[in-house]
Amino acid sequence: MVASPGSAVESSLRSRDESDARGLRIELLGTFRVSVGENIIDDSQWYLRKAKSLIKLLALSDSRRLHRGEIMDRLWPSLDAGAAGNNLHKVLYVARRVLEPDLPPKAPSRYLQLSGELVVLDVAHVWIDVVEFRAAAERALAARDVTVVREALDLYAGELLPEDRYEEWTIRPRDELRQLQIALLFELAELHTGRSEGEEAIDVLRQVIALDEANEQAHVELMRHLASSGQRQAALRQYVVLRNALDREMGVEPDAVAQGLYSEILSGHYVPDQSVETTSIEVVGIGPSDGLVGRDGVLEHLRGRVAALSEGHGSLILLHGDAGVGKSTLADRINQEAAQRGAISLWGAAYRDEPNLPYGALRLLLEGFAVRVGAPRLRALSDGIAAELACLAPAFSRVLDADERHQLPVAMDDEVRMTAALIQFFSALSNHVPLVVIVEDVHWADASTVRFLDRVSHLISELPILFVCTCRSEGISVGSELGRLLSGGVTNPGMECVEVQPLSDVEVGTMAERLLGTPLADDVLGVISTVARGVPYYVEETISALRGRRRIQQLNGVWTIRKGIRVVWSRDDVRRLVDAEGDFQLVRKLRAL
Repeated sequence: MVASPGSAVESSLRSRDESDARGLRIELLGTFRVSVGENIIDDSQWYLRKAKSLIKLLALSDSRRLHRGEIMDRLWPSLDAGAAGNNLHKVLYVARRVLEPDLPPKAPSRYLQLSGELVVLDVAHVWIDVVEFRAAAERALAARDVTVVREALDLYAGELLPEDRYEEWTIRPRDELRQLQIALLFELAELHTGRSEGEEAIDVLRQVIALDEANEQAHVELMRHLASSGQRQAALRQYVVLRNALDREMGVEPDAVAQGLYSEILSGHYVPDQSVETTSIEVVGIGPSDGLVGRDGVLEHLRGRVAALSEGHGSLILLHGDAGVGKSTLADRINQEAAQRGAISLWGAAYRDEPNLPYGALRLLLEGFAVRVGAPRLRALSDGIAAELACLAPAFSRVLDADERHQLPVAMDDEVRMTAALIQFFSALSNHVPLVVIVEDVHWADASTVRFLDRVSHLISELPILFVCTCRSEGISVGSELGRLLSGGVTNPGMECVEVQPLSDVEVGTMAERLLGTPLADDVLGVISTVARGVPYYVEETISALRGRRRIQQLNGVWTIRKGIRVVWSRDDVRRLVDAEGDFQLVRKLRAL
């Protein structure tokens, strides 16, 4: 049944009105906000952070109920069952009191209940923006009406729980909601195209690219619209933007469709085809997964390094391996482990576009820290080194007073002075509590950053500081700064190189079953194993492609290849193949590998 124009927003408004009458309203998109009736709960009222996390977990679950064991695993993964259970009861008590401060002792909560082993958020009395957005999006994609699609998009107030961006349990739903937003934008672009509203379609496609700069379909459709509207140079430039984005993010070239379109536009042979319609993207959830299959050994080893911080002993750990093998996931997990032990953390990354920016990988984390803390604390930590730190991170100048801003300038290439200032800053920061510093993608780091990491690794064993750096193994020359740093792990007791290995075929099968929720036939597992080659990211992408394009189906509770479907059997074939009849959409999806 096709929804009538305005039905998505009308349904949402009805739900909002009903939630106002019932009481509890939970917003997860753009920000986290909870209100009871007309009373908005101030952030300071959540005096236990885990109480907020409990509400978020329940609001994101499909049925708004979770087994207590699952909650304990998510919120206190390092504690035993007894300690985690005690924490859960405390958090439940706090959450109920925040939502219902006048609740009499032992009286049942209207919103938050413990039913046997389940913790339940009563859906009869709760309005949740994520639920409303998903429902509105489903109606909008069925309605094929511009107004209804726009109204559904209006319900997407922003990224899911940005304050919890690095919490593992938010990663999958955040990506699914973003993909749903992108699907709505593609639908809107297609509708505008069908109504000969080229400029509106161009605007929407640019929104898609702003969200996902390596989205090949959006670039191709934008090129077609630009060329059709007489903007030939803009269309050619768009291909360059696409090529750079794919190379930067995945190290691949645009597919044959994009290359062919570029050649046609460049040669002047492109003829706009008004019958061509944009293909909508189908978004299919692939179930929960912790993303850490086969990582128990390395996790246990890394936890030992975190535990050593309480003894005052730090280290620099270099996690290296193939792209997509799970280095960042491991770094995030160790960061969470350290936070649960009371450590503070800083996060930075090197970027491919800034390979020659001195200390570029450290600037982001310094800037972020400077704007989060007050001037008195920042001044104490910067005592005697404010000029050096301000040279690296201008935010220090904005936060500190005028006298410190007008100290003599520092030469960025004075590595001895800059390195000493950075070491003093990190040491001062770790004087009261242990410190964890995450630096990602150091394979793109400048030489100054790599030499700093080398220097700090020789001092860190007597400091409560843990540096966790990630880098790709491929393409690192033995004679480069990073190559020397990697080889130094053999003799330097303060540094350890940990190679993150691809998963075994058995582990790939375990991960695939977790993602799909039920067992796999050998033919499905064969495709996944051959394309993924043990890389977790590729396992997820392959499953998304197979299931999203309905190349697999469930028969008697087992996933199998659909009858009559031919599936590409290797990643190399996927990259080479121009067009496989009946399988082209799968090829396009897997090119992202």
